Amino acid sequence: MKVMNPEVKKRWVAALRSGEYVQGNDAMCVRSEYAEDSYCCLGVLADMYCKETGADKGEFFENDSSNGCPRLTDGFKNWAGVTDDYIGDDFSPIVTIETREGTDEISLAELNDSGQTFETLAKLIEEQL
Repeated sequence: MKVMNPEVKKRWVAALRSGEYVQGNDAMCVRSEYAEDSYCCLGVLADMYCKETGADKGEFFENDSSNGCPRLTDGFKNWAGVTDDYIGDDFSPIVTIETREGTDEISLAELNDSGQTFETLAKLIEEQL
């Protein structure tokens, strides 16, 4: 079982359940001048990182020039206590879920974008990270 920083995990789960964040998908955070900002589950963690460390919102991701995609910074990973074995191709922690065919490893971002609620994701984080 993977174990992330237990204090960060506890605060992340609480933030997901708090109702403070509007759940969105397909982006870490979607800013809107007409409605509340929306966050994916990893966006909530990144927002917490920025608030707690004073990091610039753009700092928790860096551009990986080899594929044009962002990657999590070492500072963010160290703060959260996650290592690269946590992170899938979409830069989100991996969990194991039950499927009709057995078990499958899938990222929290994929689950978030497929419509799983923050509550469901919080439970997976509590159990597996």
